[in-house]
Amino acid sequence: MPDEIYIKIQNGKTHLEEIEGYLRNIPFCFQDPVFPYIYLLCGSKESMKFRLEQRLAARNAKGVSRPYECFVALRAELLTVDLLGDEDSAASCKSFLKWLLDHYSFEEITDDYGNNLTQMFKKDKDKSLERVFE
Repeated sequence: MPDEIYIKIQNGKTHLEEIEGYLRNIPFCFQDPVFPYIYLLCGSKESMKFRLEQRLAARNAKGVSRPYECFVALRAELLTVDLLGDEDSAASCKSFLKWLLDHYSFEEITDDYGNNLTQMFKKDKDKSLERVFE
């Protein structure tokens, strides 16, 4: 299983507001106070509260570590989706990815190992999502 996948959305810059709006409406998802282009997908109210407190404390610390929750980093040309999190966080992330891939055309999907997953996702999105979360 890759730790991250990178999705290049066709005309991605024009869709960022819509994608961000969708993320804001996911239960237990919040905008990272350290890096505002990141949205953390927590699996529960308790997890969200803990991660938010942790991230708020990290703002004032030297050397900010990555959060252990699935997250989405929104950038104009490329979305980074971190797949590392607990079971509930991963379920929320998978649901977001399904919505994203059902609503937007993508040019390319790669992973942090340098594998190009584009054809795999074009052939069968649902099976590909299961595979990257194995």
